[in-house]
Parts: sequence; structure tokens; C-alpha cells
Amino acid sequence: MPYKDLTAHREYQRVWTVKRRTANRAAYLANKSCASCGSTADLEVDHVNPAEKVSQRLAAEAKTATDALTKESA
Repeated sequence: MPYKDLTAHREYQRVWTVKRRTANRAAYLANKSCASCGSTADLEVDHVNPAEKVSQRLAAEAKTATDALTKESA
């Protein structure tokens, strides 16, 4: 059955995805600190050396993504 309002459905999906990613990111960074200065404020997931990046498809596999990020942050 097609959606009555495709624009509204796309907006709902966009908002839902942003909420999910924000929650996952916050949960992952909850007990982490900056590798350079030790700060726990305004953390971001980043690859200082792109050659050491473990996976290109982190969003596709949640468990693999968490494992890869944990391995990279160690």
C-alpha cells in the first residue's frame, strides 16, 4: 500500500534516523575521553589517520560498527 503523503513519510524517516544516530553516538561516547587532551566535553568520532580506518560500511552493520569504533579508539 503506497503512502498517502510521500513527503511527510520521508520527513518522518529523516527525523527518526537523526534521533537514532544521535542516541547511538551519545551512548558510544558516554564514558570516553579525548585521546589528545583527556577532555570529555564535545567529543566527536574522527579518524586522525584515515589509513587506520577499519571499515567503510560502519552504518550498515551496527555490531560491526561498534566493534570497529572500539578497536579504533583503543
